[in-house]
Amino acid sequence: MSIGLERGTVRLQAYDPNWAIEFERERQRLLDVFGDRLIAIEHIGSTSVPGLPAKPIIDMIAAIRSFDELENFVEPLQELGYEYSPERMFTDRKFFPKGPHSSRTHHLNFVLNDDANQWASPLLFRDYLRNHQEARNEYARLKFLLAGKYSNDREMYTKSKSDFIQRALSVARL
Repeated sequence: MSIGLERGTVRLQAYDPNWAIEFERERQRLLDVFGDRLIAIEHIGSTSVPGLPAKPIIDMIAAIRSFDELENFVEPLQELGYEYSPERMFTDRKFFPKGPHSSRTHHLNFVLNDDANQWASPLLFRDYLRNHQEARNEYARLKFLLAGKYSNDREMYTKSKSDFIQRALSVARL
């Protein structure tokens, strides 16, 4: 299994079933440290969708009760190899990358469990793609097109997928 990608770049790989195994390992590491302070941890993003090509980074969301307790997570996360970057702490999610700058391996976002946009929507999108092959294939084609166009501009790559994601979420909510 190969995971890791240089910051800011886009390189897609064929789906690797070992990504799910790596997620489960990382999930267990987090649960061993934080226990029931984490309401749930989910594998999201393209590495969580069998058959979908993806950037080889394990994307995860962890639901917590309040951001007021975030300071209790920082040091243990750093001991697990996650980076704390105050400039990457957003109002509705707290982002912790793992792996060296030259090759990020994991992206962990702490979100509030009752935040429909940050918690429920990524899960809905993941499950929709898992269960709808035609949508998954369309998304794969879009991802390859955009990866070719924005191979050194991950921000534009991500932004250019948003219309598809919003359309898929609208259909999934029906």
